[in-house]
Amino acid sequence: CIDFRRLNAVTKRDVTPLPRVDDLLQKLSPEKVFTGVDMWKGYWQVPLHEDDVEKTAFNTPFGLYEWLFMPMGLTNAGATYQAMMQEILQEHLYKRVVVYLDDVFIFSDNEDDHLQDVMAVFRTLHDAGLKTRPDK
Repeated sequence: CIDFRRLNAVTKRDVTPLPRVDDLLQKLSPEKVFTGVDMWKGYWQVPLHEDDVEKTAFNTPFGLYEWLFMPMGLTNAGATYQAMMQEILQEHLYKRVVVYLDDVFIFSDNEDDHLQDVMAVFRTLHDAGLKTRPDK
């Protein structure tokens, strides 16, 4: 586990709020068919900007390492990930999808539409180069 407290102390905070869970549940409540999708190692699919890589450096007995993808523990990791997911899924957002960090919920009124909705969302995630966890 890497202690990012010193880096977080000097990081300008992203004040973008996460969606409220009760608002997301309210959006889902009238729908009849749902699929929950968990993103595979969510934060680790977000490449760090090259100027920020060296800021994540840490020592081990085996040498100095730097994160190339966003690690958990950075002060803005959640907000950054949420914003990325909302941008990628923008065309589907609140029409057939709600997102809370690495959880994507697809909802539809009936099973026929739902299959099409799920395929469209997976196509969008695939086109963005994102992977999901098939075991969840």
